[in-house]
Amino acid sequence: MLQLRWEAKCKNCKSPQLVVDCGEYVCRDCGRVQGPTYNQNTSIEFLGNNSNGYKRVFYFNERLTRWSCSEPKIAQDIWQLILDEANAKLGDGSPKYPELYTGCNRFLISKVLRNVEITPEMAEAHRSRKFRKLPLTRKRFYDKYFEKWKTIRWKLTGQKPVMPSYQLVQCMKVLFGAMQAPFEIYRHHKNCEGRRRCEKYFKCVHNFLNYDLVFRALLQLAEELHGFKNAYFMFKDEFTLPAKKIIQRKLKPMLLKICEYNQWPIPNKDLM
Repeated sequence: MLQLRWEAKCKNCKSPQLVVDCGEYVCRDCGRVQGPTYNQNTSIEFLGNNSNGYKRVFYFNERLTRWSCSEPKIAQDIWQLILDEANAKLGDGSPKYPELYTGCNRFLISKVLRNVEITPEMAEAHRSRKFRKLPLTRKRFYDKYFEKWKTIRWKLTGQKPVMPSYQLVQCMKVLFGAMQAPFEIYRHHKNCEGRRRCEKYFKCVHNFLNYDLVFRALLQLAEELHGFKNAYFMFKDEFTLPAKKIIQRKLKPMLLKICEYNQWPIPNKDLM
């Protein structure tokens, strides 16, 4: 269970007038910032380096870097392909994407990336270094770079997006780590014998919750538990929800169990 830190008095003036603001305790009397409301050292060592839980945390951290536009830079030759397609002209000389500078969003970035042409030389130059070491295909190109749509929009338009603060990103990491223990408990069927790949034999849940739903739920919790005002409404549209039937039948029951285990309030905004 995730334990919140509780500071009874200000360490500077000893006043009990502490408020929670943006994930930190702040003294109303002297203004001293007293540190985060969450324990940054919340351990996830129980996951093990080769466990599915460890892989989930690794993937979530990757998603956080893309959300905060702090992922590694796009290779120059790849960026030139994207830029050329975004600035392409039609036969009559008009822009292929006229809404690029007036209403650029993730759907327009998706359209641009789907239309990028990958030359044989480019496919070979960016051959995968993992698994089967396949050349770069249009599908793999799209899957890889659409995840960076926020950074690509920023570079194309010059308009800096709204960024999550460092404190909010760290809070999200801690909250996500606290989801792993209850998930490992509740994902197993009551008849599960604990054998490897038990989902094949006992109808245990294998896949974690939809990550977009998780992001939106954790934004609500960051707001309610740690004082990150309007975090949900600022960022929720960056995460697309799955169908309502999937949420109600598959995702909501598990999320409710995780919240109960951690004694969290229910993030109801996307569960109705």
